[in-house]
Amino acid sequence: MANAIEQIVVHHDHGNEAQITNLPQATANGMPVRYEEHLLKQDIMTVAAGSTSFLSINPATSQISMSALAITAVTVDTTHATIAAFVAAEYTAGNEHQQGDLIVLTAATDFAQRNWIHNGGSAGTVDDFTRIQGDLVAADIRAMLSASGVLRYDPGTGVTSIAYGHGANELNATLIPVDSSLFTTNQSDVSGMLVALEDLIESNELSQSNLTTTLGNRVDSLIGNGAAAGTLGAFTGTNKPSLNSSVKDAIQDVVDHVDAADVRVAEHDTVMGVSASAADMGSYSDTICPDNASIKAVTQALGTSVQGEIANRVSDIASVNSAISSANTSNDTAFALRTEMAVSTVSLTANTALQVSHSFSTGFIVQVEDSSGKVVNPQVDKTSSNVTLTSEIDLSNAKLTLIGY
Repeated sequence: MANAIEQIVVHHDHGNEAQITNLPQATANGMPVRYEEHLLKQDIMTVAAGSTSFLSINPATSQISMSALAITAVTVDTTHATIAAFVAAEYTAGNEHQQGDLIVLTAATDFAQRNWIHNGGSAGTVDDFTRIQGDLVAADIRAMLSASGVLRYDPGTGVTSIAYGHGANELNATLIPVDSSLFTTNQSDVSGMLVALEDLIESNELSQSNLTTTLGNRVDSLIGNGAAAGTLGAFTGTNKPSLNSSVKDAIQDVVDHVDAADVRVAEHDTVMGVSASAADMGSYSDTICPDNASIKAVTQALGTSVQGEIANRVSDIASVNSAISSANTSNDTAFALRTEMAVSTVSLTANTALQVSHSFSTGFIVQVEDSSGKVVNPQVDKTSSNVTLTSEIDLSNAKLTLIGY
């Protein structure tokens, strides 16, 4: 049988040479499609909401673009236990991984360190990665738990139990549920531990009694007056504590005597004019007292000087008397007319020289009286023009008399 002839209706519309419309266009089922309808297919294309971070369509050009990689790189590392160790070894340039890349550290003992994702950062450090919280499984939880002593724990099943029995780290009604290494005596039951405890108490009581006796003996020896004595008894010596003093009173007496001795030492220093540690009398400003000498040497020098000065005065007076008695009348008259006396008031500072000018010749006599009229004998050095006086004590308003010609 001959094939039947299928009639196909074709519509041609040649509006102009630039645009030909209504050309035959077949669909998937073979039906014709007009050109305008074919253009409308491009305008209604969109990207699904869940894929907008990866794909986009330019409506002007109808071009489809990929915004980010649709496939994330997954790195499974079996060497490093932490992200810090992984970054130090595998992320040295900082661009080995990109945003969205997953890092799985199977060697991490801490399950929280296992999963990481690149967060798009560019620091080149661990800050470029964000930890992904993994779900905890029963094995992870069981691995975190443990037990010891009489308490048993099975990390495989997570079951906790108590070990009963009479052995080490086993519990029953007669056992002490603690580690036996905590005690110096190892007992297996409460009764044995109580007996050992009682023995320890008795031993401590005996030790305490012995210690009390020992301390008592040592205190008695230290005080030196016997265990039955209530006081220190009597002392010998001049500056002794009171009879039957307590330890405190005896010590106080000694302290008082020491304080009094310190006061006397201070007074001695003041009287002597030198400190207690000085070995001699120190230096003097006059020419009579020797420097760095003992008290005896200083007083001896003073005595010698006074004795010599007395001898000089006696000699001077004898010379004057001899001259008067041997002179003739005219000479006596001349001597009497030429005799002069100078009186002045002076003040002397101890050990400080005072110089007084005069117009006498070398044959003159010097006399010094204090404010009460008592004749004193300071050191006197005479020259033809002045007299130098040096006193061992202060003299205020002293009378100085010069007799000569």
